[in-house]
Amino acid sequence: SSDLGIPHRGARVLEQAMKAGQVERNVANLKTLANYWHQAKELNPAIDTMMTAYRQAPNAELQLKMARMMIQSKRYQDLVALAGKPAGNASGEQRADLKFLTGVAYFEQDKPQQALTAFTQAAQNGQVSGRASPWISFLKEQNQEANSSQTQ
Repeated sequence: SSDLGIPHRGARVLEQAMKAGQVERNVANLKTLANYWHQAKELNPAIDTMMTAYRQAPNAELQLKMARMMIQSKRYQDLVALAGKPAGNASGEQRADLKFLTGVAYFEQDKPQQALTAFTQAAQNGQVSGRASPWISFLKEQNQEANSSQTQ
């Protein structure tokens, strides 16, 4: 996969230049570095680089991008912590998206009650309710099955 070699080299070169002080570690350059890592399919360095940029300049778009990548890289606890504090500029839909991703993270961690709560909160937003509703139905069904198997 020589295609992945180019962004990977780009990431390494840019990282070295930052370490050497030749390139400023500002938000724009950190985002570029994160994009190189992402293109190279190196999710963890991409997320960590974005987090550095995010701490310098929190914004909802970057927060959601990181949260989606955290799902891909199975960093569920990191996601729950990140999404728990929506960026100041987050719209209603973006806040609901963060809740939705929190639901997925809880589900993946075998925490169905917390997942249900997160999906229910996400579904309060019109744009997100369509995506959240199937999860809610599924979790409620699972819950009923679990309860009925306990009573028998």
